[in-house]
Amino acid sequence: MEVIELEANNNNLTENNNLVDNTNFLKDNNNNTEKKEIMMQKVCIMGASGETGRRLTRLLIQHVNNVGITIIGRSLTKLDEVKNNAMKALETIVDKETFDKRLFLKQVDVEQVLKGNEQETNTFEEILKEHSLIINVMPPLPHDETIRLARLAIKNNVDWIDPHMVTSTIHHLKEIEKEAVDNKICIVCQAGLFPGIPALFVRKANENIKEMTDAPIALISRTNHMGLTAGAYDIVDYMKTAKNDVMIDGKWQADKSISRNFHFQSVNKTFACYPMGFEEMYELNIPTLKNTGVFMSELNLLSDLVMLVMQMSAKSFPGFARWMVKNLACAIKYVKEPYVAGAQVEATNKDGDRYYLSICNEDVFEITAHSLVATIEQMLESRTNEKLRKHGVHFSAIYSDPTLLINSLKRQGIPVIEKLNDKDL
Repeated sequence: MEVIELEANNNNLTENNNLVDNTNFLKDNNNNTEKKEIMMQKVCIMGASGETGRRLTRLLIQHVNNVGITIIGRSLTKLDEVKNNAMKALETIVDKETFDKRLFLKQVDVEQVLKGNEQETNTFEEILKEHSLIINVMPPLPHDETIRLARLAIKNNVDWIDPHMVTSTIHHLKEIEKEAVDNKICIVCQAGLFPGIPALFVRKANENIKEMTDAPIALISRTNHMGLTAGAYDIVDYMKTAKNDVMIDGKWQADKSISRNFHFQSVNKTFACYPMGFEEMYELNIPTLKNTGVFMSELNLLSDLVMLVMQMSAKSFPGFARWMVKNLACAIKYVKEPYVAGAQVEATNKDGDRYYLSICNEDVFEITAHSLVATIEQMLESRTNEKLRKHGVHFSAIYSDPTLLINSLKRQGIPVIEKLNDKDL
């Protein structure tokens, strides 16, 4: 077969250097006497050696057919390690030849790019020109660096996605939303488990029951190990701005009950859960919805107390709150089973209809990466279908199609429980 390489340029496909189309189809040529394989789009991952990045690289190879993946970084040794670990994990289902054709390693010092180094910036832009999407799984960046990186993506016709928990990234990017719209670029933020799933679950529930009135979201993230990674310290940055409000009788306000009990069908256990605010929830536009909110499950008494101290000090004494992360890591060592990460929604309407949806996995980084993959699939599809394009800056939970995302998670092997009036869907 002769390989045709195509370039995706704002939804118009022209023969050139880029690989496009992740739909795995063959194009006829010369009166159907010869088949030419149309190759895939390419995505570029920054931060591939991190906890989420390593898992994301593997999952894209495993679950998204005909997509090229470029992982970039300062150290080729670390990038080689990412590739080798993925090959080992998938050695029974993906051969080395496929890895060599689909996974590319490029050396570039992103830190120097962000500082304005001309040589490194030129190298970075040459890489960007070959790609449809940049996936930023590095730790959140300061304002000016976020803007610089996004403008380089916009300049080179590249969409953007990140799973950052903090809201600073999307707030920075909103400042240049007009530039994204004018250049027909799509930027999606907070594309993980939480945030990323709660508001999407509410939207999914609204598709299944008419005139939905209640849709509380319960999250669970139980483990007995927490590394002192950049992601762990993101918790403090999130707490600085988070408003732990819930919607009661149609108004967002503080939850006076402090905590609520939720039964998690995925593990068949009931846990006390505490309110946790996500800005994506405020973007919901469901006129009949009166009561909703996000609640995070308990860990153990010591961990919950440390979290409370961190929350109380994050706004006024962020340095102290960051210091407390080490204490949280120690307290989490005593968390007992079950060890699981996931989300669920229990929705009802005035007629008494009940809709339940949950997802879970043993590893919070793994399920975050799975959720990222599901949104990435939709973004890549939109590059070749103008009707699906949503230019501008978006919360992932509002951008993504709920049914497509849930179906993708099912295909990826994530356990999904979905019931309507206690009957499995």
